[in-house]
Amino acid sequence: MRATYNKDKFVPGAGREEAKRKDDSDRGQARALLLQARAQGLLGHNEDAIQIAESSYKVFPSVEAAHEAARWLSAAGQDQQALHYLADAFTITALQSANPDGANDRARMAELYRKLTGSDTGLGDVILKAYDETSGQLAARRAELRQYDPNAQTKDPMAFTVSGLEGEKLQLSSLLGKVIVLDFWATWCGPCRAQHPLYEEVKKRFKDSDDVIFLSIDTDEDHTLVKPFVESQKWPQKVYFDEGLQSVLQVSSIPTTIIFGKQGQVISRMIGYLPDRFVDMLSDRIDEALGHPGARPVKRAISQ
Repeated sequence: MRATYNKDKFVPGAGREEAKRKDDSDRGQARALLLQARAQGLLGHNEDAIQIAESSYKVFPSVEAAHEAARWLSAAGQDQQALHYLADAFTITALQSANPDGANDRARMAELYRKLTGSDTGLGDVILKAYDETSGQLAARRAELRQYDPNAQTKDPMAFTVSGLEGEKLQLSSLLGKVIVLDFWATWCGPCRAQHPLYEEVKKRFKDSDDVIFLSIDTDEDHTLVKPFVESQKWPQKVYFDEGLQSVLQVSSIPTTIIFGKQGQVISRMIGYLPDRFVDMLSDRIDEALGHPGARPVKRAISQ
C-alpha cells in the first residue's frame, strides 16, 4: 500500500499567515499519515505501517512519528532501523523539550542496542549521529518556513524583521546599541489616537539623541486600512506592521509601549497611558534606559 498526500501550493514571501498555513498543512498531513500507519500496523500490515510512518516523519519530523516508525520496525524485527528512529525521538525531545518520554526512549534504545550488540558500548555515538542528523532536519524546516515569513518560529524579538507601509523591511537587530521605543496601536483604538500627540512630545525631548529610536507598530489585521488612516491623520512617522511581534512580546492590549535597552533586552513596559503623566513617565523610562546620570528610578507599579 502506497502512502499518499496532497501537497498544497504555498507562495514564498507571502508573510506570516502563509507560513502558518504551510506549517499547519504539514502537521495535518503528517498526523493523517501517522494515524493511517497505526491502523495498518494494528491490522497486521507491518510493512505498510512502516512505509506510511516514515512518510509521516518526512513530512513533519515529530516525536510521535518517530515512535510510530520505531514501533512497527521493531515489530517487523528491524531493530537497527527502530533504534535509529528512537534516537531521533530522543533528540527532538532534547532539542525542543517536546515531550516527557525522553527517559523511556533512552531505556528502549539501550534495550535494543544491547540486543543487537551485546553491550552499551557505542550507543553514545548512535545518539550523537542522530543529534546531528535531526538538528539538520529541524534547521532545514525552519529555513523552509522562513521562505514564507522571515519571522517564522522566531522567539527573540530583536531577530524580527518588520515591514513598512510600502513593503520596506527593517531588521530590529540593526538597531542594537540604541534604546528602542515600540508603540503598539491600531486604527480602531481611540486611546491610541489620543496618545499619539503625547508620543510626539516625548520625541521632541529626544530629537537630538541618536541613541533613541521610536517605532510605530500597527496591529491591525487588515493592513489595507492603515495607510489611508495615517495619511488622513497626517501622522509624520513611519509605520511598521507587527508581523507577529505582538504575540512574541505578549502584548494583550493596546496602547502598549515597550522599551528595549541597548543590548536588546526589555527595560520597561507601559500598558495603557495616563494622559496627565504619560510624557514624563515615558521620558523618565527612556532616560533610565539610556543610563543618564540623575535619571529618576521608575515606579513600575503604575503601569505594568
